[in-house]
This record gives sequence, C-alpha cells and structure tokens, in this order.
Amino acid sequence: DRRREGDRAPLPADLAAVRGPLLAPGMGEQGGRPEDLAATFGAALPAVLASASRSILRLGPDAAAMAEGSRRLAGELAVVTGRA
Repeated sequence: DRRREGDRAPLPADLAAVRGPLLAPGMGEQGGRPEDLAATFGAALPAVLASASRSILRLGPDAAAMAEGSRRLAGELAVVTGRA
C-alpha cells in the first residue's frame, strides 16, 4: 500500500502498470525530496523522471554554481533510483 507523504492517502493507481516514464516535478524548492521517491512511486521508481528548476535557478546567475547544483541533485537521484 503506497501512500503519499503528508496526507497518507493511498495512491489512486498502480503506477507500475503505466509502463512508461512518470514525471516527478518539484524536487528541491517545492519540497520534493529524492529520498521520498521510493515511498511515493514504489515499484514504478525505475520509470521516474524527477525534475527541478527553481532550486537550480536560485543558485544563479553563477553558471558554475547552477551546474554544481544540477550535478549534486542528479547524483542524489541516481542513488535513490538505482541508476548510480
């Protein structure tokens, strides 16, 4: 029984049955955390495409800082999704 963080309501669908990519927006600035993805997506975790923009853009206008923030988040996501 997969549940959403916060409201603890069961997810309304078997996400593993989608058999395609699943977008997980809001990583970082909007409160999404890589470590929550497994609990949220369960068996569908390998199909998750997590995205972040605000948390990366707030590191600007320094391009090097933005690149480092992107690499750091990508590394965290790779670990939790088994792509490391």
